[in-house]
Amino acid sequence: MLLKRILSSLVGIPLIILAVWQGGIVYSLLILLAMVIALFELNKMFSIIKIASPLWFMLLGLFVLFAAAVYGGVLLYLYGIFFVIFVFLLSGVFFYPGLGPEKLAGGLFGVLYISMLLFLYFLGSMEDGRYWIFLVLAGTWTGDIMAYIVGKKFGRKKIAPLLSPGKTIEGALAGIIGSILILLILNQYFILTTAPAVLVLGLLLGIAGICGDLFESSIKRTSGTKDSGSLIPGHGGIMDRIDSLFFIAPTAYWVIYFIVR
Repeated sequence: MLLKRILSSLVGIPLIILAVWQGGIVYSLLILLAMVIALFELNKMFSIIKIASPLWFMLLGLFVLFAAAVYGGVLLYLYGIFFVIFVFLLSGVFFYPGLGPEKLAGGLFGVLYISMLLFLYFLGSMEDGRYWIFLVLAGTWTGDIMAYIVGKKFGRKKIAPLLSPGKTIEGALAGIIGSILILLILNQYFILTTAPAVLVLGLLLGIAGICGDLFESSIKRTSGTKDSGSLIPGHGGIMDRIDSLFFIAPTAYWVIYFIVR
């Protein structure tokens, strides 16, 4: 299992770094592809607990938010959220009982939740955006690795036994420290902001990553699934690898926008 995880990372991480460096349409399409696959996986889990909206309907909502983000930035994306909510609510009137409140709630939640990944796109649109993305991804990956290693070897106290029995407080703290340290190190080369600001960013990203991971665990627990999918050998599905980014990406964007910069 560990070997598969390492081999998958050796293939996937360089491709992601290349897409970030290339930017533009390549980076945008990578984010769209990740969101579409994640939506498929989420909808499959929602189908198990009978709250899945029609997949085409959810994809349409996701494409609307993606187009709004690409063509109008954060502001149009926020307007797009209100539009998608309104369309979903209207659908509950015109397509009842096929689209009952529980399916509309599940579908709307799925679209909005998966669309949080678009904040990685917004990060790239910032000044020095490419380097901010590298910092955020490096902090995320380092935090995951440190949490996994320390949690496996030294973990004793469970952080949320009902959601994820394998995750420990020791591993979580190691992940947060790992995120902070790698951001401090990389900032010495990129010089994007001050050390105290990076310290705050690393701390908040570490906490957001833990919350994102545990939140996806709650979905898997509720649906009775071990992994969101089987696309990535040794890792499970796309959501299993980017679950923390759904919380990290918006946290990083707003922290950088309002505090760090």
